[in-house]
Amino acid sequence: MQVDRRGVQRGVPENRGDRPILLDPRTPFELSGEGRRSVKILGRNLRRIEPRGSQTFSITFSPRADGTHTATLQIATGAGTLSCTIAGSTKTAE
Repeated sequence: MQVDRRGVQRGVPENRGDRPILLDPRTPFELSGEGRRSVKILGRNLRRIEPRGSQTFSITFSPRADGTHTATLQIATGAGTLSCTIAGSTKTAE
């Protein structure tokens, strides 16, 4: 997932299977990596993704310094952990 500006972006995990994906209610989302402090996940109340369905959550990107910021988002489910890389970059206008 690429984030090219400060502000709110959308994440949309999809379930392409035949059974629901149940998200772990204790720790559904975890961020790791050097840029994790530049990213916040909103809408953490997701609990279930129906078969052939999707859910939407919001990601805010608010870096404290210019440059590229990379974090790994892990979503804990009953079937294992889904993960994706979130990369954002920003530079001061000249």
